[in-house]
Amino acid sequence: MKNYYQVLGIQDFAPLDEVKKAYRQLAKTMHPDRNPDRPDRSEAFKKITQAYYTLSNAERKLKYDQRIMGLEEVAPPHDPRRRGYQYRPGPIYQKEKIQYSMKTKVLGGLSVVAIIILVIVVPFSLNYRASIKFYEKGLQYQQENKNYQAVMEFEKAISFLGGRSGEAGIAGAQLALYQMKDYRIALGFTNKGLKYARGNALDGELNYLKGRALQNLNQTTPAWAAYHIAIEMGYSKDSLFYHMGILQAFELEEYDSGIYYMQRAEEQGVDLHEISFVTGWCHQQLNRHQEAISNFSKVIRQSPDYALPYYYRGVSHMTLQDTTSACMDFRQSRELGYSPDDGYKTAICENEL
Repeated sequence: MKNYYQVLGIQDFAPLDEVKKAYRQLAKTMHPDRNPDRPDRSEAFKKITQAYYTLSNAERKLKYDQRIMGLEEVAPPHDPRRRGYQYRPGPIYQKEKIQYSMKTKVLGGLSVVAIIILVIVVPFSLNYRASIKFYEKGLQYQQENKNYQAVMEFEKAISFLGGRSGEAGIAGAQLALYQMKDYRIALGFTNKGLKYARGNALDGELNYLKGRALQNLNQTTPAWAAYHIAIEMGYSKDSLFYHMGILQAFELEEYDSGIYYMQRAEEQGVDLHEISFVTGWCHQQLNRHQEAISNFSKVIRQSPDYALPYYYRGVSHMTLQDTTSACMDFRQSRELGYSPDDGYKTAICENEL
């Protein structure tokens, strides 16, 4: 076998840079274009080119170096590449079953339990505590009237899926709904809280708050659905029935249902003069004017400086042709700041007013 290193005039196993340097020097003197009359130089150029081809590539050089050191790859005895190879099946060995002691089994089981605790229980415990921490921080900011900081903390409490996710959804929704008047933020809190809330009490309150947010966003049908879910969850606090009555009376124009829900709200002790006003409005739309007058009068006794019940009681008096009472109510309504431009005042009560 030719020694390509000797062909290039360098030491065996010389590095690549020496190989390239030697080849360039020899090529200048051996190139056929420079020696047209010397065939021996042309033959010599072929040899140095062959040597350079082998030694200028790192992979080919490595294989060549192994060969000249006697380390060339030899096919193993059972390799099909060997000439004359015939397959002969070897002996079959049966794997012996390993028997573990009871102590080893117990220790192995304990190890599995420990891994489960580290992988699942510990992160869950950390998330649980983090959720409580952020929730309490949000309550603190809320007491300090730092509403936006409180919102951020309640968001964190929900995102950690821990011990106060549902409560944080309620607190954030109440803050956005009642203080910030940002109904989209309130809706976002209720939706997030409902994903993680556990128990009918939390679900019921979150659906009630969701209904309030949707109602303020003029999304009547989804608001009604949320209120119904709250009732199914057993939630009946706050003014749930009152707001359902408002939807029925003024949005859906279902006046009998509006009266029903106002009665439910009153039975639960919701003391709002609006309950009597809405009930009177519903009776008036159903042409039950005596009932309407009774409810408007109740509102006036509760809130004598409230202009609207005077005006609408006057409408019912006028419908029942009690002109004197009607005009007195219209006059009182005007004095309290509510005086719509309609035919009642101009056509009938002109002299009275």
